Amino acid sequence: MGALDSLLCDGVDDYVALDGGDLNTNIDAYSMLVVMKRGSDSTFDGVCYGGASGAGAKVGFGIEPSSDNILCDTADVGQCATAGAGSKSNTITSLVANGWCVLGYTKPAGATAIPRMHKYNYGTTTWSHEAGSELMNNVAANLDTFYAGAWMDSIGNPGDFFIGNLGLAAFWLSNLGSDGAVESTVSNLLSMNSWIAAGPDELIRFNTMSAISATVGNMQELTRNGTTLDVGDMPAGWTEGADVPGPATIIDFSNFPRFLRSGRKIKYA
Repeated sequence: MGALDSLLCDGVDDYVALDGGDLNTNIDAYSMLVVMKRGSDSTFDGVCYGGASGAGAKVGFGIEPSSDNILCDTADVGQCATAGAGSKSNTITSLVANGWCVLGYTKPAGATAIPRMHKYNYGTTTWSHEAGSELMNNVAANLDTFYAGAWMDSIGNPGDFFIGNLGLAAFWLSNLGSDGAVESTVSNLLSMNSWIAAGPDELIRFNTMSAISATVGNMQELTRNGTTLDVGDMPAGWTEGADVPGPATIIDFSNFPRFLRSGRKIKYA
C-alpha cells in the first residue's frame, strides 16, 4: 500500500464489492466523484455501481461503448424515469488519451430529476459539465452492496467490468449544487486531505490489496475478484498526507540591527 498506488482492473472479471456503509439508506439527492484512468476505449465500462441485493443498480455510472460518454443507469435496471433509458452526457467523454480524470455526476432532490455530469482532466486542469439526457428517479431501496470496477445487473450481479485504474471514490448524500460549487467542493484535487475536508459521506481510497475500509464513512470490503496493485500510478503531484507547502521564505538576519539579532527587548519611553 502506498501514497501513489491505485487498483488496476483488467476488464474481464476484476472488481471490489463493498457493503453500503452510510449509503445504506433511502436516497433522494446525491453526488459521486471518482478519480480514475481508463484503459480501453469503445467498451462498456461499469465504473462504480451500488444497489440493493437482488434488485440491481440504483446509483452509479459507467462509460457507454459507442460514444464513450458518461452513462448513469442502464436499460435493464430502470432507475431512469423513462423505461429502458440511460441518462448520459452528450459531449463529455472518457478516453484513454485523457489519462487521469475525475468523473461523476450529481442528482438534485426530487422524485425525478435531471442529473448533471462532471469531468475534471488532471492533464489539462479543466472542468467540463453537462446535463444528463434523461430524468432519473430517486432511490426507493437501500444500498447494501457497492461494486467498484463493475456494473450491477438487474438482480445484483457484477458485470461489464472496468478496464483501467481506480484511485478514489467519494459520495455525498446531497446534491453538491451548481457547477461552480462542484468545482470548489474539493479545494485541491491532488490532495487526499482536501478530499477528506470536502465532507463526503463515504470516501474510498483504492490503494491496497488488503481488505478496504472507508477513509470517511463505514463502507467495508465484502469480497474481491482479481485486481492488481499498480504501484506508483496516481495523478502526477498526488499527495496522501499533509498538503505540500509552498517554498520556504528565507530571511537574512545578517543586516538586522544588533539589538534585534540579540533578541533583547526594547524599552520605549
